[in-house]
Amino acid sequence: MYSGLVIRLDYGESAFQQPVTAKAEVIRHINNEENGYAPILGDAILKAKIIQFLTNKFGLEAEPDQISIVSGGLMGINSVLNYLVKEKNIKHLFYPNPGFPPYSKLEEYHMIEGLTYDFSNKKVFMEEIRYIAKNFKDAAIIICSPNNPNGLSLNENEWKMVFELQKELTIICDDSFENYYFYNNPIVSLCSNCYRVFSFSKSFSLADFRIGFVVSSEKKSVEYISKYNWDIHLSTSMIAQKAAIGALNSLDYQEKCKEFVEKQVMDAAKLFIAADITCSYPEGGYFLWLKIPDKYNNSMDFSIDLLNRKRVQVIPGEYFGDKGEHYFRINCSTNWLKLKEGIERIIDLY
Repeated sequence: MYSGLVIRLDYGESAFQQPVTAKAEVIRHINNEENGYAPILGDAILKAKIIQFLTNKFGLEAEPDQISIVSGGLMGINSVLNYLVKEKNIKHLFYPNPGFPPYSKLEEYHMIEGLTYDFSNKKVFMEEIRYIAKNFKDAAIIICSPNNPNGLSLNENEWKMVFELQKELTIICDDSFENYYFYNNPIVSLCSNCYRVFSFSKSFSLADFRIGFVVSSEKKSVEYISKYNWDIHLSTSMIAQKAAIGALNSLDYQEKCKEFVEKQVMDAAKLFIAADITCSYPEGGYFLWLKIPDKYNNSMDFSIDLLNRKRVQVIPGEYFGDKGEHYFRINCSTNWLKLKEGIERIIDLY
């Protein structure tokens, strides 16, 4: 079907269309000829929808002034860090290795020391986070669960152990993949010193709208986070906020997306394992994290050879940190026929 064409399994884009209700809300907004900057603190209707979402899904009770509407998950993390560096005197930032590549750029942008922790193994992670909490009193740590790229996710007991450290350590939870836990349910808490950053990109397929939100128990911090989002990006697009309002009217959409992704990830993993390729079943997320063949020195050499010889594009693991040097990541949330043919080509290179 895709003979001769490059099959892209690199970026984490989904095969899903946006919810019909999201599109309808955007069209209604445009047809009403509404125009102008949105409120700095975010649309009140969207905040009400978010509160309902947090209550129904996580049993979390939040108030409107505990929520900041931001221009996507990464902008949310940036706005939180702006607040922490300028108002809380945070000097160190820890982020996962392997982890989402833009994390490594945050230290340069915010002029703080960036350090990694090992998130290739949860036992090691728990040891490291305790060490960080004990020895770095002016540090913040980003936790992404399920983790991008390797799909590790924290279970209830592990989350409780993390939250026990919140007095010593500032925690930024990247909840971009909150909808894609396969085994463990996410624990969403509003303890002090903890900032939850959500994105509509993965949960509701609104990546091109750049919309997300931050939840914190500290109302004053939310004001600052909204201000820093404005300073960098002005107010979050009202069209994007209307799309989010519409998406939150279709919560069954999330369950369908989760079922689709989980099946594809597991079916893809079975194909690799049957071919005797190292691939552990992830605990969540969009992706598979695979070991490159021994004949290659590093993930970049493998990825270039794969593209040139088999016309499949993947993400070299070294982009995610040195723990990924001998791995690569593929996106499993795309069309199955395309994914299956891409996997067959990858296996053929081994």
